[in-house]
Amino acid sequence: VKLVRQARDYILVHIGQTITTEQLAKKLGMNRTYLCKLFSEETGMTINRYVTQVKMEEAKRLMDITPKPVAEIAEYLGFSSQSYFSYAFKKRMKCAPREYAANFFSNYES
Repeated sequence: VKLVRQARDYILVHIGQTITTEQLAKKLGMNRTYLCKLFSEETGMTINRYVTQVKMEEAKRLMDITPKPVAEIAEYLGFSSQSYFSYAFKKRMKCAPREYAANFFSNYES
């Protein structure tokens, strides 16, 4: 569906910002409830879950290619705090961001 593709594109382009369903619907000129329903039917997940998933994948990518501090990555990805970023990362990735980064770089150096 074209609208879902546009929503996904918007999310990718604005990954470093806080993205709300209201904001996204407004940018696409749609009703928020309809957009949420359409997005969920098409992707199998809510917009908020998709946004978080994309941000977590970008966080992993950044930790894989740079030794930037977790706080800097959290800020870059538009999280309100480092602690919330760490909570969200651990919930989805099953390890803390610092642990992930340390494991990546220790495996890389071996």
